[in-house]
Parts: sequence; structure tokens; C-alpha cells
Amino acid sequence: MVTANIKLKLRKVQQQGQQGRQLDIGKLKCQNINKEFVLELRNRFGALADSTDEDPDIHTKWETIKNTYVEAATKILGYRDKKNKEWLTPGTWQKIEQRKQLKAKILNNESLRLQKQVQEAYKTKDKEVKKSARNDKRAFVEMLACKAEGAARRGEMGVVYTINKHLCGKNTSQSAPIKDKDGNNLLTESEQAVRWVQHFREVLNCPEPEHPANPTPADNIGLLNINTSPPT
Repeated sequence: MVTANIKLKLRKVQQQGQQGRQLDIGKLKCQNINKEFVLELRNRFGALADSTDEDPDIHTKWETIKNTYVEAATKILGYRDKKNKEWLTPGTWQKIEQRKQLKAKILNNESLRLQKQVQEAYKTKDKEVKKSARNDKRAFVEMLACKAEGAARRGEMGVVYTINKHLCGKNTSQSAPIKDKDGNNLLTESEQAVRWVQHFREVLNCPEPEHPANPTPADNIGLLNINTSPPT
């Protein structure tokens, strides 16, 4: 006969949805997409201006404006793929799409003569893609270097450190959790705001010390014999 102690443990529920996904705002660098996005926003805000809702509170206004921007960006820009390289410009992505189309033509074409013609075009387009990608990455690194140089000149070493980690591919920085006095994590923004208020009240409104420091100047210290003449 075998006896054992069984310990039950709750299974972690994975949250479903689009958490952590970022909008592909890099597409706004393309003039055509930028104009399309601005036009979509104008149409949506024009429809909101014609609505019959009068004098909503400030929170309702903010939620409406935020949802309008998010919906327009989701429709026009879409979400960014994690595999995308952020330094690639829209022009390079267009060349990549053209290369994909040529690759599909090679695979779907049964004529050997047409395949050779498309293969030559594919090789030329592949060289253009690689050259454009190299130029984009070089420009991206130069931009980050200039930004880091300016931050170092202003004494913002935190920005320099972040850019250095970004160039090295170490982008796993996470903000430290905010805890209450008992050591429990605060998950909501309202709880975190209340904790910050408590923290600064305790730090800035601390009582004066019972025995303040009152150092007395020393009387027996003479002048130091320091040679201040120019070097010879």
C-alpha cells in the first residue's frame, strides 16, 4: 500500500487578446499612408462633430478621442510584426513585396523561358533590396549615434545607456513593480497613484531632527602651504 500527499495548484489562465501588440507607426513615414491616415481621422472626427451628444464629461471626451485614434490607426496602419526590422523604410518594404511577387511568379510559371526572365529580374530586385536595407540600417545607426551624442552632451546618461542597449540588441528592460508598505504588488493605476502620494508625503513632510547638526569651526588649522606659482 502506497500513501502520498497531494498538493493542488491553480493553473495560470493565459489572457487572450491583443495585449502587447504595437501599431505599425513606422508606416506614417510614407506620404501616401500618412495622407490616408489623416483623411480617415478627419472623416471620423467629422462624424463625431455631427453627433447629438451634447456636453459630455471630460473622461467621455478623452475615451472617444483615444478610441478614434486607435481605430483609425488599426484600420490604416495595422499592427507591427515582431519580426520586422525597425530601421527598414517604407521604400525598402515595397521592394521586398516586389521581390516576393517575383518569387511567386517563378514558382507558378511553367515555361522555362519565362522562368529565366523572371529569375534575372528577381536577382536584380534582390540586390536592390539588400543595398537598400544596408543603407537604411546605416542611417538608423547614425541617427541613434547622434541622439546618444546629444544626450551625453546634456548629461543624460540614462538615455545613452538605453541607446547602447538598443544597439546591442538587449531590449529586455522592464519597470520595477510598485509595492505597498506590506510588500504587495499594486496592479492598478489608481492604487499606484495613491502609493506615490503617500511616498512623497512621507519624504517631503518629514519632521525636523531632534538634535540638528551644529558643527563648530576649527581654530587651530593654519593656512596650507600650497605652491600656486606657474610650472617651470
